[in-house]
Amino acid sequence: MDVQEVREALEYLEKAIAMDPDNGMLYVYRAQCKLASKGGSVQQGLVENNPHMMEATNQALEELEYAIKIDNQCSIAMEVLSTMYSQKGEPDRAIQYLEMAIKYARTIQEMTNLQTFLLILNYQPEINKEILACGLDPETLQNSLLRQQQN
Repeated sequence: MDVQEVREALEYLEKAIAMDPDNGMLYVYRAQCKLASKGGSVQQGLVENNPHMMEATNQALEELEYAIKIDNQCSIAMEVLSTMYSQKGEPDRAIQYLEMAIKYARTIQEMTNLQTFLLILNYQPEINKEILACGLDPETLQNSLLRQQQN
């Protein structure tokens, strides 16, 4: 999405939220647009050393937490929060939101994906030790994998 498309999406989201302020998914979309407005996305990972991206990340986190406040079964918001907190290096919070998302999963496929992510989060410290033992940097490896996914 380019900047103009993001602005238009945000305008439509503002109108939709005005008409349906209790729809948690609208806040999830707005969070994603706020990240996109600074050139980021949850899938690309969060760029912590960029002040504009840090601001957008904090705004997105607030939007997602608000989505859960108004819709305590919004599993998408919980899953995105889990991903973001994992990327921010806060595994305990990531696991907390992922466990909440699992509780409200609607399909077997969604449950399977969330359970897999939870296993990865729980074993991440051990995985990082193995990666380091091979002479690799976990963060560099993760960034490389993210770039491959984008291609």
